[in-house]
Amino acid sequence: YAAGLAVGFFENTDELAANWAVDRRWEPKLDASSRERLYHFWKKAVTRSFDWAE
Repeated sequence: YAAGLAVGFFENTDELAANWAVDRRWEPKLDASSRERLYHFWKKAVTRSFDWAE
């Protein structure tokens, strides 16, 4: 939708909003402790990837 607004497909944000509707809703199912554990490892992996490319 943002791209359509940027290129003039939608005249303004009101027109964009009139054409938007929820298709699906995502609901997280992980419990808090599992989420925190996985997030910890994700952050560790991201940190290790620093300076891989310049």
